[in-house]
Amino acid sequence: MSIAISERKKAVPEGKAERIAKRQKLTPPQMAAEYGVDPNKVIGWIVGGELRAINAAANLGGRPRYLIDRADIEAFESNRAVAQPAAAPRRKRSNLSAGLVRHFRGDSE
Repeated sequence: MSIAISERKKAVPEGKAERIAKRQKLTPPQMAAEYGVDPNKVIGWIVGGELRAINAAANLGGRPRYLIDRADIEAFESNRAVAQPAAAPRRKRSNLSAGLVRHFRGDSE
């Protein structure tokens, strides 16, 4: 049993190493630091269903330990992207003077 740990590890193929790097998971405080928001805001997005995450806690009935995948962050960003609003059609002014009844006292009275 004196096999070194490095000898037991197998070399990871190149394509798989890239996929592993792309599938890196972040914790809510790490994501909050990247976005410049409070970690509770990120947890709120997770609990509210806007941001997908997994609960990696050892005890599922206890405090959650959320992990957020980079692909889920990209999906979250695309869902929250700000789109330019469509230009509203300009309303024409109606001519109110034709049927206008004046109900105030002017200087002429």
